[in-house]
Amino acid sequence: MIRLEDRLITVQNIEQARRAGARLSRACHVARIDARTLQRWRNGEGLTSGDGRPRAVRPVCAHALSEAERRREHEHPN
Repeated sequence: MIRLEDRLITVQNIEQARRAGARLSRACHVARIDARTLQRWRNGEGLTSGDGRPRAVRPVCAHALSEAERRREHEHPN
């Protein structure tokens, strides 16, 4: 994951390189990101709120062990 501050600096550096005549693909390559990543950052909230993965709400799998089953498994491992 790239911190929000690092994303902003990376985008600024890419924009500066582009103004100086660099191709987008090359500028992204030097910054070690994919041009598609830059596009996602710009289109979504990637440059205002950062990476949303740590805050994502993920559904529990239907076949996941219940809390009681996990406790039982922990107490009596095979």
